[in-house]
Amino acid sequence: MTDPTDYDDRIVPLDDALVAGYWTYYRLSESEVRDERIQADQWYWAWDAVGDATRTSADGVVELLVALADAVAGDLQRLAYLGAGPFEDLLRYGVQPPEETIVRQLDQAAQNNDNVRLAVRAMWWGDSDDPRIVARFTRFGPTY
Repeated sequence: MTDPTDYDDRIVPLDDALVAGYWTYYRLSESEVRDERIQADQWYWAWDAVGDATRTSADGVVELLVALADAVAGDLQRLAYLGAGPFEDLLRYGVQPPEETIVRQLDQAAQNNDNVRLAVRAMWWGDSDDPRIVARFTRFGPTY
């Protein structure tokens, strides 16, 4: 029997429940109230699942990132957290470099969606990053 607390054995759908869980984890883990920070552990699965989806370029990952960005529309602090976290995981720190299809989908999403564009602008780039990908996404404006 599989241990339900073993996150590696869980298959988490990339859906609205995951989006809500991710932002619940964020809110509770950043709280000044100790009990809320402790409650965040109940939602860690969502943060972990988003990380897994981005690092492995899971099917539907761009749609997930768009949903995560739209869930915090206009909130620069949360959009920056998203850009410096899952967006960077997808484009910079994945198990393998992102496929062109994913890069194209995320580029299109940034062109069409202010929230995605703001998240992309929160990414930091390094000298070892693919210069084509850097150029493709830095055109949306300077990092903030």
